[in-house]
Amino acid sequence: MIQVVVISHGRFCDGLLDTLEMVCGGDFGIRTLGLIPGTSPEEYRERLTEILTRCVEEDSRGALVLADIAGGTPFNSAVYLRSKFRIGIVAGVNMPMLMTLAMDRDESDTIESLLEKAESPLALGFKTISPDVSGKRSHAKLSAHKD
Repeated sequence: MIQVVVISHGRFCDGLLDTLEMVCGGDFGIRTLGLIPGTSPEEYRERLTEILTRCVEEDSRGALVLADIAGGTPFNSAVYLRSKFRIGIVAGVNMPMLMTLAMDRDESDTIESLLEKAESPLALGFKTISPDVSGKRSHAKLSAHKD
């Protein structure tokens, strides 16, 4: 199965994985690597190289790397390593995207098909709710499982 690696500034990627485990019941083999203050870009790139090497050992088709923001050290490190590894890269990872990729990933997926799933409207997860202009207060449910 194509491996997924979530990279970010600080521990954002670890928080996403913790939430994935809480909501979906597992980590689905997803790896994380946060850029901790004091870590040089070279050190970070070396650690990412180690992770991607393990990913390729598990599936020679490559890996999908999900970064927090384009242009930062984690993202730039992944882009730099494209010359060494077959990886797809997505900037702007969010919880709905991670959930979609974790729950809807299977052996038949390719890097390209996972990139398409990452770009799907379901994976983007945007939802807006306008203020109630009628003046009435609505009461939202605390859980989708309770009446």
